Amino acid sequence: AVMAAQLEWLRRWQPTLSSQPWRIMRVDESVYLLKSQFSDTSYGVCLCDFHTIYQELVTDRDVSRRCKLQTQLLLPLLAMVGELGRRQAKLKRLLESKDCEIQDYKASGARVSRRALETLRFDEKAFTHEMNFSNDFERIVQECQTQTFDLDECRELYRQVMVKNAFLNRDTEDVNRTHVDGDSLFGLLPSMDGSGRTITSPTGTRDRTSGGSWGSRLPSSLVPDSISDGRKSQSPAKSPVVPATATSPAPPSAESERQARSAIAKRLASEAEKEKSKKKKKKLL
Repeated sequence: AVMAAQLEWLRRWQPTLSSQPWRIMRVDESVYLLKSQFSDTSYGVCLCDFHTIYQELVTDRDVSRRCKLQTQLLLPLLAMVGELGRRQAKLKRLLESKDCEIQDYKASGARVSRRALETLRFDEKAFTHEMNFSNDFERIVQECQTQTFDLDECRELYRQVMVKNAFLNRDTEDVNRTHVDGDSLFGLLPSMDGSGRTITSPTGTRDRTSGGSWGSRLPSSLVPDSISDGRKSQSPAKSPVVPATATSPAPPSAESERQARSAIAKRLASEAEKEKSKKKKKKLL
């Protein structure tokens, strides 16, 4: 029974660093004892010089936290290399197009006014060979730690990479805050007679049309005066007094809700179309 229990325990037991055997490691004339254990999410190392024992247990989270420098240097440099390759390919295609354009001019009888301005047709293989065996290439490789960011173009490209990365990883909370669905918009609408009375939204909650911070989230064309200037609408001085036993107005019908949502959708589409036309005019200017 004891053997069966031990075998069952061994079947479920996960080996740890303490259960790993020691191995001898020699460095120059020094002798050390070493044992280690690696898994999919962690690793552990023990090193003994017969005076002290050094132990380190690292999980995947620890590795990720230690590698934060990659977001400041490694990943931006990789992005810079990829972007420079893309730009080089684009420039090569432009040079080839320019050569074709110049050849067409020459075929039509055009000539260069000064011989010093005349250039040879771009040869990609010859250019690559020249760059690979140039002295500047050797210098850049030998002094890469300082030469990479010594050029203004490289510093500017690094800045653009970091700005683009920040844009791509921007917090979507801003988008969610500006997005207002049909139901929430209906709760911001004034009552049908424009008196600013309490109405019932489709979700069953009761909202006042002078609802504070919500008013600032709508375009100015959709916000009543009582909302846009931050003041609550007041009843006329001679308005009749409503008895305390009076009930709240009945919720609007489904048809009223549909019409209200349709009106809002049309106004939002109109606002968006105006913004697009403004941007197009700016580009043309």
